Amino acid sequence: MHIMPSCRLDDPNLQRILCFRILLLFLLPASVFASSTGAITGIVTNSEDDHIVGVTVMVAGTQFGAMTSSSGEYYIPRLAPGNYSITATMVGMGAVTMEGITVVSDQTTRINLVMQEAAVGSTVITVTGQRNLVLESVPSTIHVVDRSEIETMPVSSIIDVLQRQAGVSTVGGEIHIRGGRSGEVAFLLEGASVRSPVTNAYTANVPLSAIAEATTITGGFGAEYGNALSGIVKMVVREGGPGYDGDIRLGAGAITAFGYETEERNYSAPSENDNYRSDCTTGELSFGGPEPLTSYLLPALGVNIPGEMRVFTAFDWGRSGFNLKDSRENWENNWQNNLSGCVNLTYRPDPLTTISSLGRYSYRQSGWDEWAWSQYNQPAYIEGVPYLGGDFDYALPIRFDETWGITSRISRLIGDKSLLEVSFDRSEFCQWRRIRDEGGGYVGEGLAPAAWFGEFFPESVADSLGFYHAGTHASIWLDSRSSVVTGKVGITSQLSTILKINAGIEGSYFDIYDFSVDSKGPEETWVSIWKAYPSSGAAYVQTSMNFSGAMVLNGGLRADIFNPNTRMITPGESGSTEIPVKFQLSPRFGITHPISERDVFFATYGRYFQMPNLNQMFSGSSYNLSGNYSIVGNPDLDAIRTIFILSMSQASN
Repeated sequence: MHIMPSCRLDDPNLQRILCFRILLLFLLPASVFASSTGAITGIVTNSEDDHIVGVTVMVAGTQFGAMTSSSGEYYIPRLAPGNYSITATMVGMGAVTMEGITVVSDQTTRINLVMQEAAVGSTVITVTGQRNLVLESVPSTIHVVDRSEIETMPVSSIIDVLQRQAGVSTVGGEIHIRGGRSGEVAFLLEGASVRSPVTNAYTANVPLSAIAEATTITGGFGAEYGNALSGIVKMVVREGGPGYDGDIRLGAGAITAFGYETEERNYSAPSENDNYRSDCTTGELSFGGPEPLTSYLLPALGVNIPGEMRVFTAFDWGRSGFNLKDSRENWENNWQNNLSGCVNLTYRPDPLTTISSLGRYSYRQSGWDEWAWSQYNQPAYIEGVPYLGGDFDYALPIRFDETWGITSRISRLIGDKSLLEVSFDRSEFCQWRRIRDEGGGYVGEGLAPAAWFGEFFPESVADSLGFYHAGTHASIWLDSRSSVVTGKVGITSQLSTILKINAGIEGSYFDIYDFSVDSKGPEETWVSIWKAYPSSGAAYVQTSMNFSGAMVLNGGLRADIFNPNTRMITPGESGSTEIPVKFQLSPRFGITHPISERDVFFATYGRYFQMPNLNQMFSGSSYNLSGNYSIVGNPDLDAIRTIFILSMSQASN
């Protein structure tokens, strides 16, 4: 079977197909997206439980606020995760201030206020344990860790934070939720996916000081989330405050290596980089506040920009030595050097509009610590032949990872209770792998694909226990680049005190290039080059009905489309066939109800799916030169599906 990508633009049929795809891209502009802000809503009444119209409710220290409607209801959206105070004022009524209100991303916090008739005076109320009340309206298990908690944790990465949550475990640096497999968790940063489409692995390293909130959904999730089976991890980046503040942290010693997911391909076992690394040095810098150009410099020159603009930046770096012992005292290639940073710019030209842009970058080098190679440098006799041991540097690959992205978002409050959001994300995921050449440079530099078969690579020799003592690792070469462009339009509306609706359309376009060489010795070389240009889209609607007595009903429907955008030639058949578009329909339902002051009952039902990673679909498809064996992907693979049904009672913290 040979698979080739579509490329003839002069074909009328292809032109019609392309027009259809372009239309889909704009109409169904499927990556996973979610809001990175929350909202506060509630009803204002007097001492006789009558609704009060025209009360002004403001969030302290911000421009956000609202006025109560004819039903006494107020709605304040677009709040970054954190703790807030709100104040309700009205002529002839005593002011009421509520302090310590927790806002969680993508959730609505309900705070009802009672005002007393008085010409002067005010009432201050402190809210405690309110986060649990927010999450009791969600029919799933959600763990939220905010900035104040992260600062007290002895952790070095976001993966370290996540593995402390119930139902979450890590194996080899990979996240597993409720016993699910690796690659089944969607990772979102400011609503945009940050996992590689080639391997489905989380690859974007973000400075821990930049995280304002990290949320892990380990149960059923709503229709706004797609392409995930086990769970969702949402990360929200901090915004600059009204004044300047910063932080510098330096560290040295032994740290864990849970900071990323290892890569697993068809021709190589995953590495075992899950032990602590000693002799490490780390540093982290964060700084935020008003953007100086528009806040100070331009006004000094007589140029005033309306609204306010704030900026937050964070950078971190880490380095470990190249000859380290791990926790087993017999492995010396467990090293990692990394650099990452982000800049988050937020502009509010008026109280109704927010424009934000997040730029991020991360780079990492790491050793290859597969257990079978841990004794490579030790002498051994194998079938009577002595081997003195070799140098890891010229036998094992170095892994390089580089990712960057720009996520832009515009949100606009329409009326009193509707929020329109438009998002755009461009992400680049790059991985390459090299083995050092004793003569300098790297093995195979400058070789054309076919020339790899003329190269001589010494056969790897292993002892009876499976430990290698001669040769080079089979995974000699990798160049992988993924470019993903994603857009979304969504609207959230608090239609009434009871009903909230969230709807949107999404779309993604992928540009993938992957070139790999695997060799186990003479005449056992496999070369794979593939290119792919798939696209995806989705439309969803999610409703939430909050009844009296705190019972909440949630219902949603999600429709997804995935277009492999390739043709396949089947042996024995003439011509090629277009791989069909894949469709998914995912209903989601849930109910929650408190059964005591500290316990809540919830039940959820949902159909979830995830497309295979693109390496499984397209590997070896564009240019396959095979020695004694070959591995070819199947672009006609359908989504992996599961039905999730959960009914449980859990205690609030």
